[in-house]
Amino acid sequence: MGDKIWLKKALIPLWSIQLIVLLLFSATSALALWAVDQVELDNSVESVLNLGAAIQLAFSAATIVLVIIEIILVACHRLGPVANIVIQSIKSLVWTVFFILAIIAAVDGSLTGLGFFLLLVLFLTCLGQLIYGAVIVHRKRKGTLYRGNYSLAEGGHGLNTANHDRSGSYTAHPTSVSVPPPNPFRDSSPNTSTTQAPYTAYNPAGAAGNYYGAPQAYEMQGSNAK
Repeated sequence: MGDKIWLKKALIPLWSIQLIVLLLFSATSALALWAVDQVELDNSVESVLNLGAAIQLAFSAATIVLVIIEIILVACHRLGPVANIVIQSIKSLVWTVFFILAIIAAVDGSLTGLGFFLLLVLFLTCLGQLIYGAVIVHRKRKGTLYRGNYSLAEGGHGLNTANHDRSGSYTAHPTSVSVPPPNPFRDSSPNTSTTQAPYTAYNPAGAAGNYYGAPQAYEMQGSNAK
């Protein structure tokens, strides 16, 4: 029952229109009941007028209660598709009957254009909610109510279907890749080592060079001593 399956941007305008029209009907019905009591009329005519005004007032008040119940259930995410169909069927049936009677009254000329227009608006809003609820029920039975609302879970593994908004949008959670910090003891400079030049012996020039470059002869001391 807690499914977020209803679009508030579609329901709020319908609720607003219905409440405005129903409040107008309730006010005019109460005013009609008061006016009939203030005027001397035939008993049969007075009874018919009182009955019509009382019926309209009762059904207007009952519909207002149903709309308030809808608003509370949707706000609490407790309005299921079947319960919504039941509520919309009751509302549509009642105001369809009133609309048919309004057509008959308009043909006879006993209903004003404003009253007929208000009944038409109320009938269409109730019918629109009924059609919308029927579409939701059909999609739920076909298993396509939540299609297209999958999102990747944190880390990129599995599906996260607990927090999707069920509005038909695909949401992918960004995955974060942790990069280890650089090693401060590791030389990050490029390898520029080259082969060392071969060792060259010191060879001075001149007489010193001849001396150091010539092979040295060592004389054993004490040999040939006389």
